[in-house]
Amino acid sequence: MAAFVRSTKAALTLQCLIQSQVPRRWKWVYSKKEGVPRHILEWLHMEIDLSPKNISFILDKNKWKALKEDHKFITERHSILGPDLATAHFMVKRGAKVKFVGRDQWFKQDKDGHMYLPNRFIPNMLLEAIDASGMEMSYVAFDNMRLEKLRYLNFSGCQNFSDWCMARLYQFQDTLEFLDISECNEVTENGLACLHHMRKLRGLKLSSLPNVKDIGLMVLLLEDMIPDCTVFGIEPHLLLPKSDAGSISPETDPALRSNTLSTEAVGVEDSQGFLHSGTKT
Repeated sequence: MAAFVRSTKAALTLQCLIQSQVPRRWKWVYSKKEGVPRHILEWLHMEIDLSPKNISFILDKNKWKALKEDHKFITERHSILGPDLATAHFMVKRGAKVKFVGRDQWFKQDKDGHMYLPNRFIPNMLLEAIDASGMEMSYVAFDNMRLEKLRYLNFSGCQNFSDWCMARLYQFQDTLEFLDISECNEVTENGLACLHHMRKLRGLKLSSLPNVKDIGLMVLLLEDMIPDCTVFGIEPHLLLPKSDAGSISPETDPALRSNTLSTEAVGVEDSQGFLHSGTKT
């Protein structure tokens, strides 16, 4: 009898301790009336894959979800600052550099994280260049880039910059002159095949794209689609002779037949001083 009394007293003490320690927002985990809910017990008995590979997958998935949430379009920011300054604030806050029409200075964060950009709308302060090299990108970020004078984009080394991001670059087809997607490991030939939308493109850098098949063939296609554009950054041994261009067609090239991204584009860095002469970085 004494043992039963002791065990009952211990159970009641434990119950009081749990009730005192569990915050109100966690009452769904435990209640005095029902104890631990059935769905919690079922969850505790589930088989959970705790292998390093699966844990890494879950962490990457949650990180990608948080990144897309961070890149969402905010109406109030654009209403207060206007499209160009709003884009500048959005990009600089996340590590990019920007340049405005008629100004030699590149705006970026200082070592303390401060950025010296106007916090109100200024007429005729138009964004013409963005250097987002090394920045974490997502296709959602392009919702914030509603620009009419953009001429230069650098996405070299950007994490998560894929064909989905390239599909959003068509919105700059009437102004963009220079693009860099060097070292964007997720870009494939499907994304490159959509650069024909970039009517004013004059410079394109494509170095170190491991997931692009037949890069030499893609260069010939791009030069054929955009005659005024110079493609550079490709290792010489990967290039094909110009004479091979005449045999390229949708019938002979799988990239043209299977291309499903009909509204895409990419970027490059200028080696000839374009938008760099006299600038401060």
